[in-house]
Amino acid sequence: MTVLAGSYGHPLHPILVTVPIGAWVTSLVFDIASHAVHPSAFLAQGSLWLIAVGAIGAVLAAGAGALDLTSVTRSACAACRPRPRLRIPTGPAARASRGGWRARRPVSFVIAGPP
Repeated sequence: MTVLAGSYGHPLHPILVTVPIGAWVTSLVFDIASHAVHPSAFLAQGSLWLIAVGAIGAVLAAGAGALDLTSVTRSACAACRPRPRLRIPTGPAARASRGGWRARRPVSFVIAGPP
């Protein structure tokens, strides 16, 4: 368990990642709304604050993610575990798909110039 784990042992990084995402998406909404509202100074100011909150949240989320990454054991790492390989022959399916694409594509491409 890391220092930044919650009371149930869950890492803090996944919840912190939502802060910059939400702040930056809301900043985009404020920027778009500032074009629709006549006194738009408050939306522009709010957008700047949200960008700053998102940047601070991104730094905090990256720090929490780095601390969480140091505590991941090899057995818990999803990318480190061996996965069973599918024993499905994909060659015939790929060739059939390619043949179907060739049958549906246009025979020649005509580039239209100016009239």
